[in-house]
Amino acid sequence: MNFRKLISSTICVAMCVISLLPARNSLASANGGGVSTRNISEPFSIPIIDELGTISTKTKLVLEKKEYRLYCTFDNPVVAIKRLYDSAPSILGELEKRFGFKQLTVDNWAQYRDAMYEFVDSANCPEWLHEGNTEYQKMNAFFDIIENDSVNHGILELANRFGKNNGADVKRILFEELLVELPYHEVAEELDMTLCKGSNIAGYAGFNETQGIEYANRHATNRNKAQYHSFNNADCANFTSQILENGGIQQVVYTDVHKGWWHIRKIGLLGIVTHSHSRSWAVADVFARYMGVSYTTTSNLYFSFSILPGDFVAGDWTSDGNWDHMGFITGKRIINNKTSYDYKVAQHTTDYNKWWTENGNNWEDVGRNGGTYARIRRAG
Repeated sequence: MNFRKLISSTICVAMCVISLLPARNSLASANGGGVSTRNISEPFSIPIIDELGTISTKTKLVLEKKEYRLYCTFDNPVVAIKRLYDSAPSILGELEKRFGFKQLTVDNWAQYRDAMYEFVDSANCPEWLHEGNTEYQKMNAFFDIIENDSVNHGILELANRFGKNNGADVKRILFEELLVELPYHEVAEELDMTLCKGSNIAGYAGFNETQGIEYANRHATNRNKAQYHSFNNADCANFTSQILENGGIQQVVYTDVHKGWWHIRKIGLLGIVTHSHSRSWAVADVFARYMGVSYTTTSNLYFSFSILPGDFVAGDWTSDGNWDHMGFITGKRIINNKTSYDYKVAQHTTDYNKWWTENGNNWEDVGRNGGTYARIRRAG
């Protein structure tokens, strides 16, 4: 899972300063020009949660004369929550009973999200609750959209800082941060010209696929806690980063979590082990953007044609512009009388190394539910 909005310091700060933001259309006057917003109304359909109510993109950020759409949001989140109780009654009831939660609201949805992801991987989880469960997938899509309001506020706050600052170096840094926060389909060209080009490992040239697959096979269901930190609810990018490193790619180390691709393990007093990471190491969306995306599709069939063992892959559950999940391809075989391919995915969060045709691997549902697949750029 991608807890980009949880881990991102930009978003954490943004949540604290929302009340200080200028009104949306006053950004330009507040920063002297160069940055403004424009109200729009573009419907956005996500088949698996269409019954929750309408979703739309409501704002474009105008940044030095170029426009970028912000994330889509529910038109009426209160109604969406009310209808979610009709669409996912079993999971909501189970979470309320197990964790003693009050009824789901626009203020406490993050509690429900964190609890659901932790619960589904716990020993106490009932057999009916898993990633392939329709209610689970509806909840997953709901969380992916409900969080976008806070993400958009964070983007606007960052854009406001960009507009107010006249220093070229600072503006460049803030612009690169915006490239990580804006929907990927709005900034693909800029990502290729900045983050991916400057990553030093875009395309992960020198990656030994055999070693990477061997590491994935060993640790897909047996986490390597001796060397790396293990995230309870969001370990997918951490695992793909481990595979990349154990396939021979050297880290790009900085002291800034927004730069490079790195993990540092330290042993302190009394033998206490601490870990620190760049966002590109531990956050799915940032990993994908930093390494570069070379192919996208909404079709599982076309996705199966395009990938090979040794590929890093991503999924955006709702096609809203944020890569939610990372995996690694460990196998591929012909199926259905040689008309299509089966592929084997090693992943963490829900830990497995399974063919998509096996129970428990639900990558086929990404496109079926309105999501998007991606293949991360290959070597060369």
